[in-house]
Amino acid sequence: MQRACRGFLAACWKTSLILVLVTIGIFIGCCAPTYARYLHPGDSIAEAIATAIPGEVITLFPGIYEGAMFINKSVTLRGVGVDPGAVIIRDMNPGPYPLVQIESYPEIDVEFANLTLRQPHGPAIQVEGNTRLLLDHVVISRCGGDGFMARGQAQVTIIRSTITGCGRVGIQAWDSPHITLTDSTVSGNGGCGIHLWDNAQLTLEGATVSGNGEHGLLVTCNAHVTIKDSVIADNALDGMRLNHQGKVEILNSRFLRNKAFGIRIPQSGCVEEPDPYQSVIGEVIGSGNLIPGPGEPDGNLEGDVCPDWLKSLEEPAKEETE
Repeated sequence: MQRACRGFLAACWKTSLILVLVTIGIFIGCCAPTYARYLHPGDSIAEAIATAIPGEVITLFPGIYEGAMFINKSVTLRGVGVDPGAVIIRDMNPGPYPLVQIESYPEIDVEFANLTLRQPHGPAIQVEGNTRLLLDHVVISRCGGDGFMARGQAQVTIIRSTITGCGRVGIQAWDSPHITLTDSTVSGNGGCGIHLWDNAQLTLEGATVSGNGEHGLLVTCNAHVTIKDSVIADNALDGMRLNHQGKVEILNSRFLRNKAFGIRIPQSGCVEEPDPYQSVIGEVIGSGNLIPGPGEPDGNLEGDVCPDWLKSLEEPAKEETE
């Protein structure tokens, strides 16, 4: 009888210990801290990223940081304060290499906030793979190549940010990334403001694409574009050039003062040398847009749209019914 009682008590004790350990494990897991470190000018961001724990937040105090970086894990780089000009990251080494290269095929989450990126000899950011990237209050400027390049399945969200003064294209995307620009500006770049290839997807909302050295937007292949409440203005060629079989929806936006057309498809009658692959196009829909032609206030210099069926984009937006 005593032996049976001792066995029962031992079993109860083991069960209680297991329950306590499991409870402690759950508590630690739920309340695990966010890892963080702080850098000052002169510290190496590349070394901090290389040794960072996935999910770590790296906070940058005001000043200039030198050197390129490679990111293949979840990490946040955040400048102190809300002025992106107070924290500048640049790479003065010669060579057409990106200042920030992000590449991972397992999914990762990367965030940049409240800082400026400069790369005088190449692109500022190149992102590939299955990265989810957020740029919040970031300035990309004075880059020798493209401002931003996206490939693969990358999911990119750009809010309250500016891409300006880059030698080539402001944003260029291949494969099938999805890029969303909200309350952001792409301006003053040497090539197109935005150039989409393949199956890339782009959403502009409350965005401005202006003053670029070629087209504001160049949409090729099977790219999909949604433009809402945005301004495409003062670009050296068309506000938007639509090639091939993409899908475009444009709502309540303005195409103003572009040096060629507001929106153009390179078909016969619209260009001197029509695109031989432009006999079949994708879907172009929308309403409530302002696309003035020559002689009108803020008119596009060569014409509003071409071909003429694109004038349907200027029809008043339909009121939603309950």
